[in-house]
Amino acid sequence: MFTPTTVTVNRGSSITVNNVSSIPHTFTVSGQSIDVTNPGGTSDAVTIDLPAGTYAFICRFHVSSGMKGTLVVT
Repeated sequence: MFTPTTVTVNRGSSITVNNVSSIPHTFTVSGQSIDVTNPGGTSDAVTIDLPAGTYAFICRFHVSSGMKGTLVVT
């Protein structure tokens, strides 16, 4: 699962996506240009350059298991 499940950021800010498990996960904002794959135990900085609004994010590999959240861009 993602922790936290709701992330609020200012447009143009970077967030760090940490994969604390041993298997790959993605941080994917559906319909946008954000799709990062993190192998187990790695981190990636992601710049959120989206217009203000609310967006769904998922792990493409595990969305069917409920791995999803909400990104709020201000």
